[in-house]
Order: sequence, then C-alpha cells, then structure tokens
Amino acid sequence: MSKYSGLGSAFADKGQHVDTGSAIGLTGNSANSTQNLVTFELWNKGTRLNPREYIPF
Repeated sequence: MSKYSGLGSAFADKGQHVDTGSAIGLTGNSANSTQNLVTFELWNKGTRLNPREYIPF
C-alpha cells in the first residue's frame, strides 16, 4: 500500500488501483513551508517499508 500526503487536489480515490506513470494529484500549499511538498510511505501488512528498497531513485 502507498500513502501520500501534501496533495492539494487528488485525482485518485483511496483504494483505487493506479497504473505506473499515472498522475495521482497536484501538490498543495503547505502552511509550514515555502515549498510544495508531497510525501509518500510504503506499507505491507501494517509494517512501514523503506521505499529505496523497492523504487530506484
């Protein structure tokens, strides 16, 4: 499962399957920063995963 935060507008709904390369939304404005920032987490069966082990950056 992937979890995203910081989206101003979401194009995908919770639980919706998205294809590789699909836009999931637009960044939003953060009250605590001068930058728009989207963060994400990967989870498997309640355990947080290190994305660097699954996604080449």
